[in-house]
Amino acid sequence: MSGWMTMIERLAHALGNAVVQSLWQCALVGALTAMCVMMTRRASVRYIVWCAGMLACFVWFIATVFAGMRVGEGVLPEVYAQMLGASGSGGRGFRVGVFELVALAWACGFIVFSARFAMQWRAAQRL
Repeated sequence: MSGWMTMIERLAHALGNAVVQSLWQCALVGALTAMCVMMTRRASVRYIVWCAGMLACFVWFIATVFAGMRVGEGVLPEVYAQMLGASGSGGRGFRVGVFELVALAWACGFIVFSARFAMQWRAAQRL
């Protein structure tokens, strides 16, 4: 059971870190995508560029999660991890840090908006 808790703790930390990091990552991708879109007038090209930008955000987010899982506790320097209350309990139980709370909030929001999307999809199908 301890192995599962360690893995869940690492996943929550990596996911929370990826959510926080995705703020600047997606802003950078969005700015670069907007500059590329301004260079063309064709709607089909703009559509492809925006889709590529959204795909780049998704891929970068997933890569950040996997990098956080691979590095584990070394995602943050130890000083920052202690300041933020990040998990580093060393098997003494599950401690909830900032990144774990961010991951929990993101997951709850994802579930709520996915359920909302499914209900709206069904309502549109009935129409």
